[in-house]
Amino acid sequence: MSTARRVPESIRSVMVVDNDPGVLTFMTMLFEKEGLRVSTAEDGLAALSLLETEQPDLMLVDLVMPNIGGDKLGRILRSQDRFSDTYLVMISAISPEENIDYRRFGFDACIAKGPFAKMGPIVLDVLAQLGTTITRTSPGGIYGLENLYKREITRELLSTKRHAELIIDNLSESILETNREGRIIFTNVAATGLFGIPEENFLSSNLPNLFSQEERPVVTDRITRAQPGRPPESLTVRYQDRIVTLQILAVDDDGVVSTIVIAQDVTDLKRSREELESLVTARTAELARANESLQQEIDNRIRFEGRLKASIREKEVMLDEIHHRVKNNLQLISSLLNLSFNRVEAGPSRDILQDTRRRIHSLALVHDKLYGAQDLALVDAQKYFQALVEEVVQSLADDTRTLHVSVDARGVTLPIDIAVPCALIINELITNAIKHAFSGRNSGSLRVRLVEENDRLYILEVTDDGTGLPEGVSFDNPRSLGVRIVTVLVRQLDGTLEVASDGGTRIRLLIPRAAEEE
Repeated sequence: MSTARRVPESIRSVMVVDNDPGVLTFMTMLFEKEGLRVSTAEDGLAALSLLETEQPDLMLVDLVMPNIGGDKLGRILRSQDRFSDTYLVMISAISPEENIDYRRFGFDACIAKGPFAKMGPIVLDVLAQLGTTITRTSPGGIYGLENLYKREITRELLSTKRHAELIIDNLSESILETNREGRIIFTNVAATGLFGIPEENFLSSNLPNLFSQEERPVVTDRITRAQPGRPPESLTVRYQDRIVTLQILAVDDDGVVSTIVIAQDVTDLKRSREELESLVTARTAELARANESLQQEIDNRIRFEGRLKASIREKEVMLDEIHHRVKNNLQLISSLLNLSFNRVEAGPSRDILQDTRRRIHSLALVHDKLYGAQDLALVDAQKYFQALVEEVVQSLADDTRTLHVSVDARGVTLPIDIAVPCALIINELITNAIKHAFSGRNSGSLRVRLVEENDRLYILEVTDDGTGLPEGVSFDNPRSLGVRIVTVLVRQLDGTLEVASDGGTRIRLLIPRAAEEE
């Protein structure tokens, strides 16, 4: 290619962004010979700082850089009106390994990074085309590929990078990375959703400045205190009308320290905890009133032995039912508090959490098994129902009774929003069966079965060979809390419940596949 072509008159200033000092020096010398004013930056974050006071006519940007790469820098610039007329040219050393769609990042052309002697004429030739052959409506292509060859190790590293980015972007946790000054250099999809800020506006912004003036010094202090090799710094802050927990840990990358921040919105969890604590208080008051009423009834009817015994039996049933409901609610509180236990610093609140977190072991087990799966979209029903049933049986069974338990759900995968209610239903039914179905017996059998029918229906069956449902137990008009839980979960799944109690109990749940799309 000829070097006789000159840079267009409309281009007077250029900024080169590259983390390779050799490239910055080469490009500076090349453009200064053409009479251009040149500025340089070693990465995207440094470039954004310079661009607060500069507005170059042309920018050459490396694709792969620390602290905001070229792809994200291009999107940030194209999101701002003042850079709409700035030419953006990508320079990339990985062009042979990647089919780079530079236009997707807002660039007008791409130059393969190769030997300086060969790359120089190509750079000047591309610049000569700007505004004529290469325009915003007619982008150029990838120039200089003939001087490079594909490198297998680079291809493997790029593949690894793509996999890592895909995993991070599909995590439910919000993940950010900042430099030591608190400026954001990376964010995943969950973080942009949590804070409600597009990625192009998020990057290079100051993390502490997202929060109120009262909380900014605290966030800044925790970022500063975080040190490589030490446990993460934790704190809870308010973001607008939400409550957010931050886990802050420092990473040392060859002497360059950055900060990883894992953020989680715990607003709903906190509200649920408060609501459940209120419910426990109300139920405890109800129990106290029942005890008081019972004592008054005994005092008033002590002269009538027959009526007194009947009243005592009535009150004992009432007390048992109240105790059962309060116990279940306390167990639910324990699970939810257990989920947030490690986020709370030592003190009275942590002691309260520690005192109550054992009150719903089974619900904690369901969420631990299902959300710990590698595939967050579908759950292997056999694997997780088997684990659930084994732990429930182990926690409730005793040495005086032999239980034969089987789970048959092979080949069935469930979406999370169906798997969780199903697991809770199984937990409730098996728990009740172990407690009530085998009274007076030294052995029994339980079976859980899940199948798909015609790709339209899930069929869940829980069967035991016990004594059958006690008299007065009805799923149509539930009185016990356990039965109510099952019926509420069935309605949530838009399912149909079939109950048979003859020589044991068989509960059959029909769940339409359409429920997973709602």
